[in-house]
Amino acid sequence: MRILLILVVVIAVLGGAAFGLIRYGVIPLGKKKPPAAQTVAAPKKETEEAKAEPPSAAAPEKPSAPLPPPAAPARPPAPAPERPDPEQERKIARLASIYEQMPAEEAAPILEKLPDPLVEKMLMRMDEQQVSRLLMRFGPERAARLTRALAGSR
Repeated sequence: MRILLILVVVIAVLGGAAFGLIRYGVIPLGKKKPPAAQTVAAPKKETEEAKAEPPSAAAPEKPSAPLPPPAAPARPPAPAPERPDPEQERKIARLASIYEQMPAEEAAPILEKLPDPLVEKMLMRMDEQQVSRLLMRFGPERAARLTRALAGSR
């Protein structure tokens, strides 16, 4: 019985190894290629005439493709955006919170007197409903400018 068990284990190991080798292509298995694909074409013998003529004389030259236009000069790299001052960012966040809690009727006249970049930074930190109420209170030109700035297109 023990010999039978050893024989089964050896056959399983050898079968598994063979299967693995077949699976990874070490042992080829499958359809054979047609005889035409298996043979390598014999090199052509050169004749005396072919040796005498240079290759360029044997066939007329094809016109070369037109060259692509020269590349435009590269733009200088854009300057890296400056990191905002953390203290300044904290102050803007605090102001945004204050104006967000105010009614839009009272906050809009005050924000009208502030520069667009500052108002944009505050609006970015406010609730969307409050921003919409404030934009309705601004004039159409300023509301459009701030909307473009908030969307990221200047």
